[in-house]
Amino acid sequence: MTEFNYEKFFPSAMLKNVDTESEEFKLIIKVKNWNEKTAFEQHKENQALFKLMMPLFRTLNEDESEAFLHMVKNKSRTMNAKQNISNQLMDNACFDVQKKKLAKVSEEANLLLKNRFKLENDVMQYAKSEKMPLSEMKVKDMLRNQAVVRRKIVDEIGTYRQF
Repeated sequence: MTEFNYEKFFPSAMLKNVDTESEEFKLIIKVKNWNEKTAFEQHKENQALFKLMMPLFRTLNEDESEAFLHMVKNKSRTMNAKQNISNQLMDNACFDVQKKKLAKVSEEANLLLKNRFKLENDVMQYAKSEKMPLSEMKVKDMLRNQAVVRRKIVDEIGTYRQF
């Protein structure tokens, strides 16, 4: 889902009351994309989690494995909403999946910033120029006239100092 095809994913009655051009709405779309996965992405994530858990399953004895299978089969059978919420909270407390995902995305973004060539090829060629705060020519002019820019910063802001 993107800011260009959101009509397919939200009911039209809801979109009548929402400003779809606002930054808040675009942020909602980004968060929704972050939290939802395709079936293939979910399958790959389940495979990765299973690979992590497999060594633990090997260490279980017969009674423990039987109890574990019973728990897995009956976990979603409960009619008690409080018990379901409790199970979800326990799962979320024990697994730091969201934190690991965010850390991975952050690590990839930092790698792109360090590797200028990869950043240019992977990200910047798809970036919208109207969303960029400064054009390339303005940056070149600022670098060419560093002394003038530094003097203006010192005069106007007063907190800039060179180490």
